[in-house]
Amino acid sequence: QWDELRSIVRWISPTKDHVHAVLVLLAIRSLGKSKTAIQQLPLEFQRPEPAVIYMMSQADNVVPSVRELSAEAFSLTEEALSIHEDFNLAQMLQGENAPGPRSDHAS
Repeated sequence: QWDELRSIVRWISPTKDHVHAVLVLLAIRSLGKSKTAIQQLPLEFQRPEPAVIYMMSQADNVVPSVRELSAEAFSLTEEALSIHEDFNLAQMLQGENAPGPRSDHAS
């Protein structure tokens, strides 16, 4: 399994920005599930992914690691959260949701 993972990483050739974006995403993603945190946000941002996106841009003191992201890494992190709001891969693998068109996320 480790060799497979290393092979995939070599194949995608992530940049430092990609790796940084993933690490920050993993560090801050769970804040969107904190009821204490999201209750302090405007109503329209009181769902997990929108809450984290809001905190990234409007309350970076709550997620200071985003301050160190490049513009590209910030955008990648934000996009990953937006996609995850509409489509959760883990839920699909468990049969909880089905993949749909990604036209909303096309660049």
